[in-house]
Amino acid sequence: MRRPPVSSPEPSPATILIVDDHADARRLLALLLKSEGYRTLLAQDGPEALRLAEETPDLALVILDVMMPGMDGLEVCRRLRARPSDAYVPIILATALNDEEHLVRGLAAGADDYVAKPFSHIELLARVRTALRLKAALDQLVAARELAAVAAMQVTLAHEINNPLAIAQGNVELALDAAGGQEPLHRRLRAAYDGCSRIRQIVQQLVELKRVHTTTYLGPIRMLDLAHSTTP
Repeated sequence: MRRPPVSSPEPSPATILIVDDHADARRLLALLLKSEGYRTLLAQDGPEALRLAEETPDLALVILDVMMPGMDGLEVCRRLRARPSDAYVPIILATALNDEEHLVRGLAAGADDYVAKPFSHIELLARVRTALRLKAALDQLVAARELAAVAAMQVTLAHEINNPLAIAQGNVELALDAAGGQEPLHRRLRAAYDGCSRIRQIVQQLVELKRVHTTTYLGPIRMLDLAHSTTP
């Protein structure tokens, strides 16, 4: 019986953080973005924005009001850019101050684009799509660099591990033949032989690795996850 084709999972909607001290502005922008299929997070000030950004690993974009009491948008932008992160998150500044000096200050703080208030919905959505395309391209570049690094280490690993491993496993096999009926010694040698075989399997997985998956174990430290890395 033929199995039905397995459909690819739908991509998750991009998560966009909206930062504005005016509740009506946040709600209006959230409604607009949700109507386009995006997921939104709302922050009323700089500290809340920084907290949400830290708690949202899949954050795709930040739309950030410049004129806010306390920590203004430019300071939030600088702090977002200063935090360690594996992925680049574009920032669009929303500002009523469209003079050249403020725009230059915003770009110097790390913003990627700006939209003038009151903004056109069509223009804003166009800038959002452009920013998300930028993020997708940068994410692909990072993935390609990771894949190139994995490919570069494959030959070295295969040589540096497999050669001495073959010698060790060969000697264990000779010792197994010589062990005869000595059951305790035979069990220990068999365990050593099986351990060598497991190492050989892991090295082979690395050699054949074509797609990189990582997992976080300690804080910002990321490690290669062989259990979920696949070949095409």
